[in-house]
Amino acid sequence: MIKKKIIVGVVIIFVFFGFWFLYKTNNAEKTANNNGTTIVGVKKQNDIIPEGVRTELENGEKVIENGSQGYVVKVAEDWFLNGSNGSEKIEVSKTYKEFSPETKINGEIFIAVEMIEANSIEEQIKRYKEKYNLSDSDLVGESEKIRINGLNGYKEEYRLPEGSQNIKNYYFSSGNKLYILISYISSRFPSMDVQKQNEGLMKNIESDLDKIVRSFAVSQ
Repeated sequence: MIKKKIIVGVVIIFVFFGFWFLYKTNNAEKTANNNGTTIVGVKKQNDIIPEGVRTELENGEKVIENGSQGYVVKVAEDWFLNGSNGSEKIEVSKTYKEFSPETKINGEIFIAVEMIEANSIEEQIKRYKEKYNLSDSDLVGESEKIRINGLNGYKEEYRLPEGSQNIKNYYFSSGNKLYILISYISSRFPSMDVQKQNEGLMKNIESDLDKIVRSFAVSQ
């Protein structure tokens, strides 16, 4: 019963944010061989920039200014912006390694904006979870209060089925807008040995994702 609830919650999250491999591509090329496993390099993709959003390169970073939704976030220059769902729901991602079109390591962050009238961010989060049937029973630990660039918010980690990376949700509020950032490592490995070989890379990706979240700011 618990496993069924977890899976249902995960499906809801994935469907809402358009989340699984929106940017899959077949434009890969072979580049190296690692302990008998073929590593495939992915060609750079052109950003999909929605109306109301602009990007600018600055000191090796891509500054994404979402004027329509009132925020700014920074990613490394080689991260891909997918705004195919409009300015309300954008995705930034990077493929760190691709062993085959089906087995790869991606870092992904989804940023969504919900208009929720409430007296507090806690009430906004509560209504958001009710709307999308997110259960606190799937949380790892408790909600953590955070403060980034003058914004008070909350960080929550959701448990996924065994063998998957957990999802981290970040909530920030400005007026009636609730900003939701979902941070996730999408990984599939050809073998357990290859997975162990990439444990260091996984930690580096976690650090990159954290840096992106900490760059998030509401624009004036």
